[in-house]
Amino acid sequence: MWHLIDSMSLEEEDEDDDEDEEYVEFEGKRRTSTRLQNKSLQKKKRKKKRKKNFDLYSFHPIGSTSSSKNTRSNIPHHQPDFHLQYPFHFSSEGRINLTSTDLERLAPEEFLNDTVIDFFFRFIWEHLPTIRQKKIHFFSTHFYSQLSRTGADIRNAADRYNNVQNWTNGIDFFNMDYVFVPVNDQLHWSLFVICNPGKIQYLSNRRNVSSSSIIHLDQEEEEEEEEVSSSCIIVFDSLRCHKKETVIGYLYDYLECEWERRNAGEKRKFSISNMPMISPTVPLQKNGFDCGIFSIMYARELLSRYPKAITRIDIESKLSNFNKTIFSLADVQDFRDYMLQVILTLNKLSQDGASHLSVVEELPDCIKYAMLPRCLSC
Repeated sequence: MWHLIDSMSLEEEDEDDDEDEEYVEFEGKRRTSTRLQNKSLQKKKRKKKRKKNFDLYSFHPIGSTSSSKNTRSNIPHHQPDFHLQYPFHFSSEGRINLTSTDLERLAPEEFLNDTVIDFFFRFIWEHLPTIRQKKIHFFSTHFYSQLSRTGADIRNAADRYNNVQNWTNGIDFFNMDYVFVPVNDQLHWSLFVICNPGKIQYLSNRRNVSSSSIIHLDQEEEEEEEEVSSSCIIVFDSLRCHKKETVIGYLYDYLECEWERRNAGEKRKFSISNMPMISPTVPLQKNGFDCGIFSIMYARELLSRYPKAITRIDIESKLSNFNKTIFSLADVQDFRDYMLQVILTLNKLSQDGASHLSVVEELPDCIKYAMLPRCLSC
């Protein structure tokens, strides 16, 4: 297991001396009173110092010779050659490669990149029960960028589909409960989740046999219908700035092409009428850099609050298990630390020749249960 040393509390003595001299020269003798009048200047300097003092490698194994006190001598040397391939048991082609550059994206006020997001979605999937792995799929962060690519050779939905038609080979796509689609556009991450893509015809087959027919369902049948999984697309956007109708349109087109390919040319229409769009009430970010963290936390909360599948009653309630307080802004920053804790623990396990799945046992409980969805960590 690993302990996080609070390197933010450590100060660089030389830097402090330089800053003190700057204050004296700039502010004159009335140093204390002038500081009170220049809070914004102080805040900038503290922010700069805090960011510089954040050490991505300030972790020590439990039982190591390192002291628990926060002293500069306890901070390990920088590791520019850090390299982790995850999961360990896959061939190099199926692994996600994390480097020191990727780890630096977990520093405060940094954007998560595609590799870190792909890693943690894969981490969640690897810890699903086997029976659930067959029902949940996470697309790569590059899927949507390929699907929405423009150019002279892209004339219609079929051309866009050609860019990604092999991405689901070997997957029983239309029997999935959840298909997660991370979207990056204009330096912002959001998350779209296709729910039960093969279930769009259920209600129409039961209720709309023809324009002149009316089917009367008794109470038992109504209750049964409410418990049956239903199709929708859930939109999680922590800044509410992506054009969700555009993204949804690309996903509908993709689903139609995918259905046709898998069903010998049979056509099926996907639209908002049989696969509605839902934007649940969730916490929103208050800055310009935490969107990737929010997207991962939204996925975690969805799997925790709706562990099996989305039903008609869930759709009608607009996913009422979500609200603005499911996690706090402080939880978002803690989540960065948790992700880094997991990555460094995995690196240690890799070096020791252990299984990547044993990371849960190696983590402290406070980390383990914060990282994994509750339905998976029990």
